[in-house]
Parts: sequence; C-alpha cells; structure tokens
Amino acid sequence: MELFNYSAMMDGLSIILMPQVLLSIFFGLVLGVTFGAMPGIKGSTAIAIMLPFVYYFDPIVSIMFLSSVFTGSNYGGGILAILMGMPGNSGAIATVFDGYEMTKNGRQNEALGIGLLSSAAGALVGWLFVLFAIQSIGKVVLKFGPGEMLMLTLFAISIIGLLKGEISKALFMGVIGLLLGTVGASAYGVPRGTFGNILLVEGLPLAPVTIGTLAISMIIVLVGQDSIVHSDSEKQNKFSDITKGLLYPLRDKLNVLISGIIGVIIGLLPAAGSSIAATLSYGFAQTHSKNRKNFGNGEPSGVVCAESANSSCEGGSMATMMAFGIPGSGVTAMIMAAFMIAGYIPGPYMVRENMDVAYAVVWGNIISAVLIIAVGLVFIRYFCKVIYIPTQILATVITVLAVIGAYGVRYLYLDVLVLYIFALFAYLLRMADYPVLPLVLGFILGGLADAQFARTVALYSDRYHILLDRPLFVVLLVFNILIFASPVFRWIIKRLKQPKAI
Repeated sequence: MELFNYSAMMDGLSIILMPQVLLSIFFGLVLGVTFGAMPGIKGSTAIAIMLPFVYYFDPIVSIMFLSSVFTGSNYGGGILAILMGMPGNSGAIATVFDGYEMTKNGRQNEALGIGLLSSAAGALVGWLFVLFAIQSIGKVVLKFGPGEMLMLTLFAISIIGLLKGEISKALFMGVIGLLLGTVGASAYGVPRGTFGNILLVEGLPLAPVTIGTLAISMIIVLVGQDSIVHSDSEKQNKFSDITKGLLYPLRDKLNVLISGIIGVIIGLLPAAGSSIAATLSYGFAQTHSKNRKNFGNGEPSGVVCAESANSSCEGGSMATMMAFGIPGSGVTAMIMAAFMIAGYIPGPYMVRENMDVAYAVVWGNIISAVLIIAVGLVFIRYFCKVIYIPTQILATVITVLAVIGAYGVRYLYLDVLVLYIFALFAYLLRMADYPVLPLVLGFILGGLADAQFARTVALYSDRYHILLDRPLFVVLLVFNILIFASPVFRWIIKRLKQPKAI
C-alpha cells in the first residue's frame, strides 16, 4: 500500500481552499475558543448546538466548521486552565500543573503565549502526521488490545504522582477517582454504587463532577481574596510578555515534537482521549528535563508538553474516526454524525472511495492550526484581564455558568446536587492539602479502565500468560509496577540514608 495518495491529496487541497470553507474554519475557531474558555461551558456544547445547522450548509463547509469548533475549544480550555486553574476540557488538566502556577506568579501573559503556540504547533504536528499516514494508520491502532489499553490507563493515572513528590497522595486520589468512575452499570449490566437510584445507573455525570471538583471548589478557595492575583502585578505583565511566551516553544522544539507525536498516537487509540495524551507527555517531559524539580511549580516546558499533546491528540482521534468509523469521544461522535448527515460514512469505505474528502478535512485542520494563532492572540489580549476581576463578581458569574453547564446536559436537578456535593468534597480535600486533579483524571479514566478490564478478563480468562507474549503489554506493565512501587523505594532509600544511632 502506498503511503499517501498524491492525487487525492491535491484534490482535497483544492476543495478546502474555497472561500466559504475558509470562512467556516475562521468562525468555527472563534466560536470554539469562546465556548472553551467559558467556565462550565465546553466546546462540545457549541458543537451540539450547531449540529442541526449541518442540514443547511454544504457538506464540507459544515464538517470543517464543526471540526474548527473542536480545535478552538481545545485551545480555549487551556486558557481557562492557565488563568483560573479550571481546565475547560479533560485534556487541559495537565496544563493546570504549571500554567496556573505561572499565573499565580504574575506570568499569565507569558503562559498564555506559550500555550497558544504550543497548541498550534501540536495540532500541526498531529495533522501533518495524519496527512502522510492516514492510509496506513490502522497498523498502529491494531497493536493495542484491551490489555494494553488497561495498562496505558493505569500508567496515565500513576504519572500524576510524579508532581512535587506527592506520589502517595496523588495515587490515593487517583484510585478514589477510579472507584467513582465505576459507579453505575458494569460492562455486564450489573449496577454498582447506585444506592438504588435509577438515575445513577448510567454513572455519575461527567460535567457536574468535573465542574464541581475543579471550578466551584477553586472559587470557594479564592472567594476570600480580592482577585486571583494582586492588581499591582498587572503593571509588570505587559502584552509583550505574550510575545515572549510565543517564542519559548521555538526554543523547546524537541519537547513540542515528542509531545505532538505522543498525542497523535494516543489519539489514534479508540476512547483513549486527550487526558491520557497530555498526562503521558507531561510525565515523559518531566522525566527527561534538566528542570524536573521545577515541574508543577511554574515550569514553562510543562505548559508546552501538555498543550502540544492535547492539541495533537485531536488529529489522531479524527483520523481513527474517519478510517475506522470509531469515535474516540463525545465530540468526535458528534462530528461523525455531521459526516453521516453530509452523506459520508466514516470507515474503511470512506478512506477508499472518498479519499479527497478525507484529505480535505486534514488540510482544513492544518489551516486551522495556523489560523488559531491569529484568533488566539485577539482573545488572550482580553481574557488575561479576567484574573483582575474581583472574586465576588467572578464567583457569581462562574457559579451561574457552572450550574447551567451541569443542568444543561441531562436537565436533571440531581446533576446540580452532584455539582455541589463534589464542590464541597473537593474544597475539603484542598484544605487538607490533597490534590484534586488526580481525582478528576481517575474519574474520567475509571469507566475506560473498567471496560478494558472486563474485555481483558473475557479474552484471556484462565490464560493470562498469553499477555506476557505481547511486548507492548509487558513494557507498560513494568512501567506501572515501577511507578506504583516508587513510594516504597523512596521510603527504603530515606531510611538507609538516615544516620544510625550510636
């Protein structure tokens, strides 16, 4: 099989360069960034709202519009993570680690500049990879079975423990999150942890849990302050700092490239998601950095790897959706619906029979990866002022948006109750100096880990030794054992270094 179809590639480029398609990309980015940067409101909400309009537009125009909303919301979630410590999407969780620390140190403009170019560069790496490998992309995906996916999920959870040496607390909170993520019907249809409430059979709702844990609890913490940062730092943080931030990823090119590759490979795996991609790239970057001790304390390279992987993951997930007809998330499922409404059925037949359309989507996203820099510069020029708004006003606005975001998914009052329960729980954890990000990541990955565990048991029951014949599974298993056992190793080393009493 040839690596890429040059003729179809050029046909796709000619399709995407039509003025109406380019306009749809621009307006999609603007809408996506706007929704992605609003607390409690996600980019998926914008896609859901705009999906019915697909019937009235040209097929490629509507597909590229929704895809650009996806790209814009990914970056918009990073803006929120940097300025307020509230990730706008699951992939921006790793951005909080260092981005918000930079904001608290008065370096928010620099962090926003780093995030902008890293996001654009990561998306560009991901889509260029897809451009030249979309026809042979299945070989990578087929290497991962349920056993490997289970190990990968656990590995992503364990990496968070590397932050600031708090591995014991982080792993503990990650396990709690995993348990919460398994509430509801199991893979075999058996209800767990529902306490007889039929509304919990589908599991704890994602939006209320994440918004309550990350956004509302943070607002409770900040409400005693006048603003997120002291107003006198505004004079020291000029727009020129954004330019300084934009230049940083250019000096950290290897980090951008590696994180982009990690992101796109993880994106290729069905249901893996950007949270795993960003976390894995963050752990890799921290392990191989000369400033590893500064990670989690405002290290610019931490923002680079998190945003690069988060954005490049989009290319991988979209490629899997187009090549196999398997959506990797709720957002890609809605974009897949747009393809079907437009008359294209994602899957092997689409790649073979409508290759020009597939390449047009890839070219369109490459253009959006470049265009997001211009759109982002306009937005962050004004969004960076949000942190100086008095917290009393900010708390009111964010709480209202959070309640709307929690209630608007299923229109159930239970979801609002869940929002406040997890907000209070997370606030108490923050006061006890326990990290809440591992809890959220564990919750997000809990359902995935549960499903992959069930599949692994079903496939390898009574013959688990077969898994040891799969090199990728063994490598991931060894990494997991080493990271989960590291607290014991640290305790032993610490005891050995202690001077013995005479």
